[in-house]
Amino acid sequence: MKQRNSWRKNVYILAVCNSFTAASYTMIVPFLPLYLMELGADESDVAVYSGFVYAVTFLIAAIMAPIWGKLADSKGKKIMGMRAVVMLAITYLVGGFVSSPEGLFGMRIIQGFANGFMPMAMTMGSCFSPQSEIGYGLGIIHSGMIFGSVVGPLIGGLVSYLVGMRNSFYVAGGALVFLSFLYWFLMDEPPTAEERALRDGEPLPKPTPASEKTAAKKTSIIDDLVYAFGNKKLLAILFIIFSTNLANYTLQPVIALHVGALVGSAGNVSLISGIVFGLGGISGAIAAAKWGKFGQSRGFFRALAYAFAGAGAFVVAQYFAPDVYVFGALQFMFGLFFMGANPAAAALLAKSAPAEFQGRAFGLSSTANQLGGMVGPLFAGFVAAAVGVAPLFVITGVTLLIYGAVMWSYREKEQ
Repeated sequence: MKQRNSWRKNVYILAVCNSFTAASYTMIVPFLPLYLMELGADESDVAVYSGFVYAVTFLIAAIMAPIWGKLADSKGKKIMGMRAVVMLAITYLVGGFVSSPEGLFGMRIIQGFANGFMPMAMTMGSCFSPQSEIGYGLGIIHSGMIFGSVVGPLIGGLVSYLVGMRNSFYVAGGALVFLSFLYWFLMDEPPTAEERALRDGEPLPKPTPASEKTAAKKTSIIDDLVYAFGNKKLLAILFIIFSTNLANYTLQPVIALHVGALVGSAGNVSLISGIVFGLGGISGAIAAAKWGKFGQSRGFFRALAYAFAGAGAFVVAQYFAPDVYVFGALQFMFGLFFMGANPAAAALLAKSAPAEFQGRAFGLSSTANQLGGMVGPLFAGFVAAAVGVAPLFVITGVTLLIYGAVMWSYREKEQ
């Protein structure tokens, strides 16, 4: 059967696509505070401005994610992935033309409607991968995303250093135009629940009241939300995903500012910030697939516990970093642990949602992601304005340690 032999090919293509989308994102978004200053924002207000510029995209994406997920279940997952890639390409090209902080805010509003490729890639990966390989398959796809997260800041910092930050938007948009052709012509449509059962040698799924209730063509968005909130395991995993992104985006908007404070006038802040961001991505790319295998064999809640605890310890240590070299080394160690959270959470999500609800489940995971991404920057902006950037590393690190302890308490309950 074709799907039996091609699932690895499709997983690897999704990993490459995730690399492109992540690179296009990270070559731009971590530097938005610096771009705001270039567009005329006052340096004393840039932390608060950054919070709103980051948050608006996540707010809109959170609202739209269940809609995109529902359309993926009813209209096809491949076409919805294409929708996200094309809209993102347009968004980044628009970003190169803005001339004010208000214009950048508008571009980020448009980007909120464009988001959704990465959760769609995880949805498709969970469909392509056999149940016995789902941790590995999602780990590979996540590794692709992390690789893109490595090269993105490096490319963005270098382009900004050589020809200006504005041109980073044009490079990102052009890369996604190329990706749209790669994706459309090489990617298969994911198998249906029946095709997956035949491939994996499992009994064909029979219509049940639950499957009828969750069929995409027979439910409204409200019905889907009611079902999700009634599924306690699914709801708990969505909260884990929210918490993970909350921690991530509490730090991401201010790392460039903190690096700038450590560097002073000794060098180009955008280039050095890109290198620091890249260090966390390098370690994450090294570790992501191994975290997927670890979760598959030892339990995904155990993997989450280790990932959160290790990441939290190194974030707290960053508060005490005396210079950018120590800070960068700690960022590398942070990425080694923190990137283990995403494939573990994705695998748990895939296991907790029925086959006919997969697209909507990952759409809701995107909503949880976006809500975390919305709250984190706003929290960071107001805390940074009140007490400075550095204390955010202690606050975030302690929070991650608490997450780790909670996940450890659930390690024996996984089935």
